Amino acid sequence: MDEQMKVKEGLPMCFKLYPGLFEQVRSGQFHEEEDEMYALVDQSVFNRFIPVKRRVDTLLDNQKFLIEKQVFASTFFETTAQLFEKVVTSLEKRSALGEDVSE
Repeated sequence: MDEQMKVKEGLPMCFKLYPGLFEQVRSGQFHEEEDEMYALVDQSVFNRFIPVKRRVDTLLDNQKFLIEKQVFASTFFETTAQLFEKVVTSLEKRSALGEDVSE
């Protein structure tokens, strides 16, 4: 038995079921800062090995992160500041004209 077959025998089931995954991971790229190898693999390959609840939880967590990222982006604060500035300017103009702006 050659060396590559010995290595493949000890791998998780996903490597045995998805043809080419072993070679794809083995020919991955090296990340120097993390001192590890990585390979970009389509997630659909692993979906059958990941419980549905875990995938749903991950999806919801990612959506929450993206929403928070959009809400707390600098453009949000800049737009909000501009809106407040316009409201204050409008109230000052109305007050100068003698209108009641206390509401």
